Amino acid sequence: MVYLWALGLSKGKALLQTKPMIEKAIKKVHTALQPMMILVADLGCSSGPNTLIEIAEYYNRIGQCPVDVQFFLNDLPSNDFNHLFKSLEQIDNFVAKDQNRQATTLPQYYVAGLASSYYRRLFPKNSVHLFHSSYALHWRSKMFEMKNIKEPLNEGNIYISKTTPISTVKLYQELFEKDFSNFLELRSNELISSGQMLLTFLGRKNEDVSDGDQCTLHGLMEKKKLNNFNMPVYMPSTHEVKTIIMRSKLFIINQIQLSESNWDPYDDDLEGEVVLYPAQSGLNVTRSLRPVLRRLFTTYFGESVQDVLFLRIASNVSKYLDKRKGKHNVIALRRHAVPVPLVMHNMCERGRDGEETDGMGEVGMTPLLSASLEKTLVATKPMIQKAIQELYSAVLPRTMLVADMGCSSGPNTLNFIFEITWSPKIKTEKQQYCLSLPRSYYTRVFPDKSVHLFHSSYSLHWRSQMFQESNNGEFLNEGNIYIAKTTPKSVIKLYQELFYDDFSKFLELRYQELVSGGQMVLSFLARKKDDLYDGNLSVLYGLISQALQSLVMEGLVEKEKLDSFNIPNYEPSIHKVKTVVISSKLFTINKIYVFESNWDPYDDSSDQGQATNINPIKSGLNVAKCIRAVLEPLIASHFGESILDVLFSRFARNVTQHLEKRKGKHSVIVLSLSKRKN
Repeated sequence: MVYLWALGLSKGKALLQTKPMIEKAIKKVHTALQPMMILVADLGCSSGPNTLIEIAEYYNRIGQCPVDVQFFLNDLPSNDFNHLFKSLEQIDNFVAKDQNRQATTLPQYYVAGLASSYYRRLFPKNSVHLFHSSYALHWRSKMFEMKNIKEPLNEGNIYISKTTPISTVKLYQELFEKDFSNFLELRSNELISSGQMLLTFLGRKNEDVSDGDQCTLHGLMEKKKLNNFNMPVYMPSTHEVKTIIMRSKLFIINQIQLSESNWDPYDDDLEGEVVLYPAQSGLNVTRSLRPVLRRLFTTYFGESVQDVLFLRIASNVSKYLDKRKGKHNVIALRRHAVPVPLVMHNMCERGRDGEETDGMGEVGMTPLLSASLEKTLVATKPMIQKAIQELYSAVLPRTMLVADMGCSSGPNTLNFIFEITWSPKIKTEKQQYCLSLPRSYYTRVFPDKSVHLFHSSYSLHWRSQMFQESNNGEFLNEGNIYIAKTTPKSVIKLYQELFYDDFSKFLELRYQELVSGGQMVLSFLARKKDDLYDGNLSVLYGLISQALQSLVMEGLVEKEKLDSFNIPNYEPSIHKVKTVVISSKLFTINKIYVFESNWDPYDDSSDQGQATNINPIKSGLNVAKCIRAVLEPLIASHFGESILDVLFSRFARNVTQHLEKRKGKHSVIVLSLSKRKN
């Protein structure tokens, strides 16, 4: 399925036309329910600036009510959620400006990405206050199947036309009825009592299925290799929409209207019938269609024909517009519903400058030390099971919300989800829902008292920011990239203070978001001893520092670049972790301990009888590959990409030399926490 998100200006105009509906829907929800938080889901089209416009519009309207807002942005997994998440900074700026303008504190808002088809269950029962969908529901759940069919269903066409057989038209209609009925039933289950839906999608003015500008538009496509290709769209009439809704007996139609917009998204003249510049308008229409249809066309016709195909489409559209205007008919309707699953949230964070990061505080963490993470998961498994058991005993939730903070990438996240869903207390449940949250875990991520269990693995040793040069221009940690024997005590104190501030803030934020009796299971890199210079990261990062210093000597890296670079990590001692937790007075420590894992993620051997690596060269390469996956974005942004290959080659050699003498170890701290009662 492809969503029509690219008709940018047309979609923006549709949003302007539905503003009164938005206001009424929000007012009804707030008046009838007076909720502490409003959950809004935007189904389909979750990409580009129009999604941001929608969020801003809803937030502006809901912001008049003293409630927090949770936005869920839904589209298929193929949607570029990373691009969308990076764009959310514009919403942050909008909120900040609006607060300054109104001189008031607006409610908190939270945004999550939901990658799935809206023709499936997306949310727990009775959980959503308001559904919104714009320019999406005319897309069908699938293409027509051509198996075991000798004759083409719609020869020479890719959509309904005057020559389309009645049997094929009926297939379109039946598929629309099936999809739309399924959509209504799914949303009815997910909406709370008195919940609202606001939907806009392409439709028809009259009952003749072959009489519509959209049919004409699709009829202008190039007719090469068409016989077995049919567009998975259907533009219903308002009568068809009303009939299906009334037959479902699930919703009451509050309002339904049909409006028009021009094919050309830059043409604001809705009254005139003449296109002043048909050639330019033809290009505008094609540019809007191409992002929508490219993936679909490429899959079927191949990449090589795309440029020629869309040039011919532009030519055909221009010829058509030279005679008359092309119009989209848009159906907008507002309706409300007639009066224990598991929710999984995976955190995928945004780094500095909007750079995508996969979960290490503010820095990217791709699949890291997979065997070590698996070992950590095994170590934390009893804690997770006990936490769930205590939650069920104390809270008895109908819906359990579990959040994995950081490292939401690769198979290890899936392993955690598997362990949770197959916990003895949960495995009888049938529904699980996975979401992605584009925020740093050093900020608020969830509404108050909404989460039952937080989990974080190999993340909290990452700090919220990097160290900068001092005000007088001197370098804080000259020649080093982490704590080393030559690191000044003042710099070590900065590391300690930043860890204390970050971890204290993390605990405070999670305390606000956890329900009463909520649990946390955390694991991250640490030190076995209190000696700050005796840490495994000091040794490992020292080997990277040596490689960088060799590049400085050869003139491949500027010395100032090295001196100003510090990796934003800190491995605390178990004593320091206990101190921060106890001083916070927010959590009770259920269990805490430290275990070790080898640097080489593929080395499962223990210390007993083996103090060195059997194959140090191979292990050196394994370690370098894993560390590169973690640090490459950070190093590339500071030093440039040109040095990466030679840097990590030398780092691998340094690691090999170290492993020839003794094994390298990571110390991992594991702790289980319970939220204290007020």
